[in-house]
Amino acid sequence: MSYIPRPDGYDDLPGWTQNSISRQLDRYEPTDYGWSDLAGGGSIIDFVAANDTVLQLVLRWTNEDPIAVGDERFGFILNGGDHQSALVIEGLPEATNPGAYLQERIDKLIDMSVPGAEDVHRSLSLIAGKLWNSSTAIRTVGVISEAEVTLTKTSDADAVLVLNLNEAGGVVTEGFNEIVVVGGGEVRAKAEEGVGVRISADSRDQVLIGTDGDDVLLSAGGKDVFTGGAGNDQFAFAADFGHELTITDFGAGDMLLVAMDGVDDVEQLKARISSIDVSDDLVIRFDTGAVLTLIGVALDDLTADMVIFI
Repeated sequence: MSYIPRPDGYDDLPGWTQNSISRQLDRYEPTDYGWSDLAGGGSIIDFVAANDTVLQLVLRWTNEDPIAVGDERFGFILNGGDHQSALVIEGLPEATNPGAYLQERIDKLIDMSVPGAEDVHRSLSLIAGKLWNSSTAIRTVGVISEAEVTLTKTSDADAVLVLNLNEAGGVVTEGFNEIVVVGGGEVRAKAEEGVGVRISADSRDQVLIGTDGDDVLLSAGGKDVFTGGAGNDQFAFAADFGHELTITDFGAGDMLLVAMDGVDDVEQLKARISSIDVSDDLVIRFDTGAVLTLIGVALDDLTADMVIFI
């Protein structure tokens, strides 16, 4: 790999910021880039990668005010408190078909060799299909931060936020109703009162926290902790692939979405249970190695009408 020249002023930047810039420049090997300052504190590098992908690297300095990012179609505010943070925003073509773009991101980011990946790929592809030829704005945002950052939507257009959490200390989203999560980490969603969100995640370990509205929390596996908040929420359980799911607030009005090969009803599901622990919380273990834990729930509280098979 050839050396990619660093921007002017690079040597005067803090070490953390230098490392963030270097990782992205070396990863994408840009053919061209430019550096500019952002109102509110911070800088932005626009560059074109060797594969013609258009990207932005947004850098927010320590102790600076929140900074505005994006445009009228996909705009948001980045706030990282007293910590440095950076965003890598992939794909900013104005004329791209939203459904085609999201499908391309899904195909690129989902590792199909991972158990459970096929189910989450299918789920996300359905979202992409609904966006074909729509006016929905889509961006892939990689978060680099040692602490929690907040992304607050400012544009009025419908938007899908694809979050890459592999270097994130946690993300709070405000105003985004459709969120796709790649990589392990924590995502806490906020929305207007009574408005729910849909968070679709891959098979790595995630903590997903919903809103006071009716939320849908989906995952393809891993060791996950879901909190729906108030509202009638739906939680996906990938029982085929050793999914270890803990739901902290499952209750009346909520639904459990179960994906398990050959299982289409409650009786078939019961036949796949290897053990049930009801000492404090309800812990159900299945013959696939999957474990479902419902905090503060008794066995009699879980009824057949709370389960949907997908």
